[in-house]
Amino acid sequence: MEKYKCIIADDNLIDLDTLKFYLKKIEKIEIVATCKTSLEVFQILVKQKVDVVFSDIDMPGLSGIDLLKSIKNPPVFVFITSFADYAVESFNLDVIDFIVKPLAFDRLLKAANKTFEYLEIKKVVSKKIKSKDEYFFIKDAHGLTKLNYQDVLNIESYGDFSKVYTIKGDKSHLVLANLKSIEQQLPDDTFIRIHRQHIININHLVGIKNGDVTLVQDKIIPLSTTFKQNLEAILNHKIITRTT
Repeated sequence: MEKYKCIIADDNLIDLDTLKFYLKKIEKIEIVATCKTSLEVFQILVKQKVDVVFSDIDMPGLSGIDLLKSIKNPPVFVFITSFADYAVESFNLDVIDFIVKPLAFDRLLKAANKTFEYLEIKKVVSKKIKSKDEYFFIKDAHGLTKLNYQDVLNIESYGDFSKVYTIKGDKSHLVLANLKSIEQQLPDDTFIRIHRQHIININHLVGIKNGDVTLVQDKIIPLSTTFKQNLEAILNHKIITRTT
């Protein structure tokens, strides 16, 4: 049976133990980390890929909502909180489910099954995209334009619009979609957000120096500290280091 890796987080130890006890009853769940703060969750997600995070919202230092906002391509989130007022903001961030404490096993199971269904559908769609599509279409003022993934150099935000630059003569296309929408629809193993206003094609990355990223054609893009850790985590396995 396939298991889905999860992190659980709550600063209330009784609630954390209850959540852990209930999740251990669900066969498809594998708990890989138990955290008392959102910062602990963030530090794990930078290094390790998980499928779902079951988290409280109101935690010291960094709230669960702020945690979710800070992660590029986050895993599925299920929020479990004592404060129903967080519901609207949570669903605006596309959390899969929102549970109000006190936590009941049947309610948690419902959220878990909803998560499994979503992840299984996402996996099927992802396989179809990766196996068949090496291109995508953009909509501009003139209609639809087909672009190959490998030809895209970087994408820059222009508010509600975005500009896609290609490696073919530094040609660009103005797209009728914001950067966040584009980011969510492109393969995350190729296109990486490195700044609030910039996405790059990692296959065209040449180097990182002095807070900037250099792409082919000597194109320089600023690297934000907010996204630096994510980029470094992706590149870590490709860095040749000294061995003993």
